[in-house]
Amino acid sequence: MENTFAMIGFAAAIDKRDVAEFTSCLKEYDSTIKLDEWRTPVLLKVKEALRAKELESKG
Repeated sequence: MENTFAMIGFAAAIDKRDVAEFTSCLKEYDSTIKLDEWRTPVLLKVKEALRAKELESKG
């Protein structure tokens, strides 16, 4: 997955607040462009924030 397309996928998942879609994009990104020491914690924080929003909206 090209970096630009990955960012579009991440942005779409964030807009929809869709943790599953974000995780899918993350796995696809990591399979082509390995996550480094900087990207990993940043993307995990985004995923945690999405999960919190998802739980907040369900509760």
